[in-house]
Amino acid sequence: MEGLDETQLDKLSDNLKEQIEYKFSFSTIINTLNNNDYKTAVLSNSFKATKTFDGKISSSEVYLYTFETGKAIAVIFEPFGEKQFTATGYFVFVENLSSLSKIREVFEPFGCTVENI
Repeated sequence: MEGLDETQLDKLSDNLKEQIEYKFSFSTIINTLNNNDYKTAVLSNSFKATKTFDGKISSSEVYLYTFETGKAIAVIFEPFGEKQFTATGYFVFVENLSSLSKIREVFEPFGCTVENI
């Protein structure tokens, strides 16, 4: 569980650690980044979209789309059942995500690997 304070986790029971690991996801990271004030938190939770597609993916993937103007959008692709996957899009209200180094600075503390594709 990279990105979490391991010293705090060590104080928890194995059952609680397992529950936190299960619930800790990229959407948790996006919500953490977007919770810098009340209005941003409300916008972040209001402007998200999820769609289910037919097809199979082996693991979760996240793509961050950045633009010259406007906010970045993170799309999380996750397996759903045996023959489907979901795509959930979130606006990312972090300022200045215009360079790969800035994106790494924001996301790598959470244990994310950031690469340009």
